[in-house]
Amino acid sequence: MRAVVSSRQLGASLIEFMVASTVGIIAIGIIGTVLVLGQRVATERTKELTLLQSSNSVLQMMKLDMHRAGYNGISSHQVKLSGAEHLYYVENSATTGLLAYAYVSAVSGGSYTYTNVVYEQTSSANNVLRICEKKQSTVMSVLEAQNFPGMIGHNCNTLFHKERILVDKFDVSLVALPGAKVSSALVTVELDTSLKNTPSMTQSLSFQVKQRNW
Repeated sequence: MRAVVSSRQLGASLIEFMVASTVGIIAIGIIGTVLVLGQRVATERTKELTLLQSSNSVLQMMKLDMHRAGYNGISSHQVKLSGAEHLYYVENSATTGLLAYAYVSAVSGGSYTYTNVVYEQTSSANNVLRICEKKQSTVMSVLEAQNFPGMIGHNCNTLFHKERILVDKFDVSLVALPGAKVSSALVTVELDTSLKNTPSMTQSLSFQVKQRNW
């Protein structure tokens, strides 16, 4: 006996196929959109973590080194910049931030080697934070700290890749802490950074260091 296929059954199958295809296309579109958004979020998160890790690493390095300020090797005499009132010398303005100090890094016989350190953001390069450091037989003065490259030497390096990370603020403040026998000081360092190609991506970090009385 010959089978008969109705046209209604064929039409229903074609409609179902079209509906299924449409749903599939919509699903693929939704999945694609989710993947693109996920990738975008992951990229933004990577940028954020990179900026945070870079900024935090610089501040951690700075904080650790600042604990050496004033160290004089074997005697109780503190190393202090000529012309400075405290072990840390700081300057702060709308366009400039400067932190300077020194410490003994080596003793040979009766000879001392001092490490002179300056962190600065200058008005001529206000998106850059640099460290200037030199080991020598003398402790620098405040005037030398203010013009380290010109008076001591071009021993300066930027702490961030200037084509990737901008330093928007480097503020340093010092508060004297008077004592009955020995006075001290509390230094606060504030650092604001941003990505050069994504200015909206920013980080603000800070820390405090109390002057050690060696």
